[in-house]
Amino acid sequence: MDASALKSAAKALESAIKALESRSDSLEDWLKFWICLVVAGVVIEVFVVLVEYRHALEEFRRATIRTPDRPSGWMFVFGLLGAGLVAIGVSSELGIDFMSRDVETGLRNKNRELVGLFQRASSEAIERASNADERASANEREAAELRKVAEGERLERMRLQ
Repeated sequence: MDASALKSAAKALESAIKALESRSDSLEDWLKFWICLVVAGVVIEVFVVLVEYRHALEEFRRATIRTPDRPSGWMFVFGLLGAGLVAIGVSSELGIDFMSRDVETGLRNKNRELVGLFQRASSEAIERASNADERASANEREAAELRKVAEGERLERMRLQ
């Protein structure tokens, strides 16, 4: 693989990785939002439970039997709101978890591809370097032989002179 092909393939993989990381960051922001929604729902539910307990305690302390008070519409709405927020938040967290798993799998795969690309390129470079070393050694041997021949010819010329 030549350098320009390696560079363009690496750039494409890095771009895909950056896009997946951006999506992962977005999913984390959504996850935080849904967690806050769950927390708000739980706080509302705790408030409803405390108010209902206070009303039940007042009834107990009165210690007389009487017609029950009309149920509070606001407490009913708050109770449903709290439970609804928790249900929506938890189900959305689950959806975000599934999406983030897909993104994380994509990130791992792209990172593996990038590492594999660089490993192939490095092994090709090592092979080329090894071949270059072999050629250099062969050239050095040939040069040494030529030097010997040249030295022999120089000595022969000197003898002839």
